[in-house]
Amino acid sequence: MKKLKDLESIGFTMLPRQQIAYGSVGNYKYIAEFLPQQNQFSITTSVVASNKDADGVNFMDSIDKERFPFVNWIRYEDHILTINVKNKHLETENIYEFLQAMSNCLLTNGYVEGCADCKEEKPLHIYTINGNIHLLCQDCFSKQASASQHLEPVHFPLGVVGSLIGSLIGVAVWIILYKLGYVAGITGFIMAVCCFKGFEILGKRLDKKGIWTALIIAIVMLAVAEYISLGLEIHSVFSDYYTISIFDAIRSVPEFLSEKEVMAGVIKDLGFGYAFMAFASFSYVRMVYHQASTAGICEQLDKTIE
Repeated sequence: MKKLKDLESIGFTMLPRQQIAYGSVGNYKYIAEFLPQQNQFSITTSVVASNKDADGVNFMDSIDKERFPFVNWIRYEDHILTINVKNKHLETENIYEFLQAMSNCLLTNGYVEGCADCKEEKPLHIYTINGNIHLLCQDCFSKQASASQHLEPVHFPLGVVGSLIGSLIGVAVWIILYKLGYVAGITGFIMAVCCFKGFEILGKRLDKKGIWTALIIAIVMLAVAEYISLGLEIHSVFSDYYTISIFDAIRSVPEFLSEKEVMAGVIKDLGFGYAFMAFASFSYVRMVYHQASTAGICEQLDKTIE
C-alpha cells in the first residue's frame, strides 16, 4: 500500500488537506496517518473499558503475529489505542483484515468506543483543533474548541528579537565546528529551529508572518556565521606574525573575499549549509506552517459518518 488514498477501497475517507484517512470497522472508528520518514502507518482509535476486567489487556499478544507480520507495535495509553504498521509489502486488504481482528479483540475484551477526554462511552467524531486531529465526543470538542479559539496575540517586535537571540546558538555552533575544521550541514537545521523557537518564546506565538521572518533571519545569520568564522580564521593565521585584533581580522574579510580561492571556499561552505538547512528543515517548517495556518480553526471532519 503506497498511499492513504488506497484505503478508500475498504471504505475509508481520505482528507488530503489533513493528510489522514478515517473509517469505521466493526463498532470502532479508526484514523490512519502515513509517516513518510519512517515509511510506516499510524492507526488510532479511542476506546474505554466497559468493565474493570477489560483493563490490562496486552493487545500485541492478542493478535496473530504470523497472520499480521506487518504490525510493529500496539500501545494503549490514556484511552488511545495506537497501532504502528509497516508499509513495506503491505496490501490494503491486509489492513482491513487486521482492523476486523482488532475490532473483534476490543469487543471480546470489553472495550467500547469512548471519549479519551471525558473517559465516557459516547459517540465519537473526528475533529481538528488548531491543526491537531482528535477523536472526541461532541461535548469535549465544544469545550476544547471554546478554549482554543482565544489565541494569544503575536508580539512581532519581540518575536524578531527572540529569533535573533535564537540564531546566536546556530552561529556559535557553526563557528565552533569551523574552528575544528568541519562544516556540518546539521548547523543549518539547528539555526532554523532556534530562530523559530526564539520567535515563538518572545513573540508568544508563531504566525505566517513570523515564520517567514524567522526563516529570513536564519538564512542571513548562517552567512553571518560564515563571515565571522572566516574572520577568526584570518586572526588565527596572521596573529603569529602581526599584531592584529579579532575585530581587525573580521573587518578584513571583504579583502580576502576578493581572492577567488577564498570566495570559492565560502560559497562551498554556505551551499552545503543552505542545502542541508532546506533538506533537514523542510518537514519541520511545513509542520510549523501548518500549525500557524490552522491556529484557531476547530471543525468536525467526519460529517459523513453519523
